Amino acid sequence: MILANLILAMGSSPAGADGAPGGSPLDLFLPLGLTVAIVYFLMLRPQQKRAASHKQMVEGLKKGDWVLTNAGIYGRVLEVDKKTVTLDVGANMKLRFAKTAVGGIEKPDEEA
Repeated sequence: MILANLILAMGSSPAGADGAPGGSPLDLFLPLGLTVAIVYFLMLRPQQKRAASHKQMVEGLKKGDWVLTNAGIYGRVLEVDKKTVTLDVGANMKLRFAKTAVGGIEKPDEEA
């Protein structure tokens, strides 16, 4: 609410002596520029960093790694192709996933 009032106050410019709107173009573009900068640094930049680290992790997959897929399936990497990865998920079951479906390298917790 306070931010909205601040933006509204910054958008209105006082009238000059002849009744024409006063102020410089900087008064209009400064709030817009600040808003764009805030959105970039708080939303877009962190998302780009996460995407880059995920891409690096996927490219570094190798045979024997334990992974967790985005679907919540744990498996051990058996084979890595250009676009796919084959996982051993237990009981002689092999599943093939797109590399992008791998959420992270993580070994499952063993239950006692």
